[in-house]
Amino acid sequence: GASVLSSSRIGSVILMGTASGGVKGTASRVAAIRKAGGDHGILVGVDQEGGTVRRLQGAEFSTMPSAVEQAAMSDADLRTAAHTWGSELARAGINLDFAPVVDVVPPGKASTNEPIGKLKRGYGSTPEKVADKATAFIEGLQQANVGATAKHFPNLGQVTGNTDFAAKVVDSVTTADDPALLPYRRAIAADVASIMVSTAYFTRIDGSSPAAFSPTVVGLVRGLGFTGVITSDDLGVAKAVAGVPAKQRAVTFVRAGGDIAITPMVSYRDKYQQFEQPLPALDQKAFTLVDLTAIWTAPGGKYKLALTGLSAPVSVSRDALGVVTIDAA
Repeated sequence: GASVLSSSRIGSVILMGTASGGVKGTASRVAAIRKAGGDHGILVGVDQEGGTVRRLQGAEFSTMPSAVEQAAMSDADLRTAAHTWGSELARAGINLDFAPVVDVVPPGKASTNEPIGKLKRGYGSTPEKVADKATAFIEGLQQANVGATAKHFPNLGQVTGNTDFAAKVVDSVTTADDPALLPYRRAIAADVASIMVSTAYFTRIDGSSPAAFSPTVVGLVRGLGFTGVITSDDLGVAKAVAGVPAKQRAVTFVRAGGDIAITPMVSYRDKYQQFEQPLPALDQKAFTLVDLTAIWTAPGGKYKLALTGLSAPVSVSRDALGVVTIDAA
């Protein structure tokens, strides 16, 4: 892993798996990643929502409650708690948290909504409630100098299947001006660092492809006035994208308007094929990466998200930003 980071311009790492090394153990691992990355800086992200999705555990990491439990807190208390959780992540060297979940699961659907409702990952059943709690979380986290990510655009609250395990998850309800987009509007107003796009199909917006591969859906994020970083949901092992050759997934997402494509390790066969071809009209460098799966993003432009936790803040340009998966354990 270190050789890949040191020999390329990869700028982002997502820690996968569940680690119990605590803040100090994570900080040590992140420092090693950044050292291997060289002078341009490495952005490090993690899924730390709370409840069942809490990748970093151990000493000095709080036991974050689920979103359902967070929703029972007052906005002020949640903002304070999120600042505490963000401070822990910051001490561990984390720059970006892939949270909060802002999907709106309608009343009566929580028990059948596999990705959000059944896992207690949602803040509520109305756009207003979700927006209030998500905004509090975002504000608290980002006050601790850790970027937040609103997900999963445009809304996974109306679906039944989970894109991690189902080949085609379809939403035939959500529209381009749906009330469920309110949490995103509020998140953008709160200067959220990132928005993550789902891999479900949204037939009333663009049913021709998974949302992360749709210029229409990704363009809708920009249409809301968002100028930050657009990330994908998992493009590696999720069943929702299994029908697309691995080496085409990141390219398709970037061409649709995305910035950071996220992929846990794919199969052995696909791992060695994923970037053997150049990315025409995006970047003429071709990569054949052996030890880790890496994603290269489009050149040009500047992210508003700056790296923290380094000797000095660094602005990250798109041509220096990608994603590598390193097991956090």
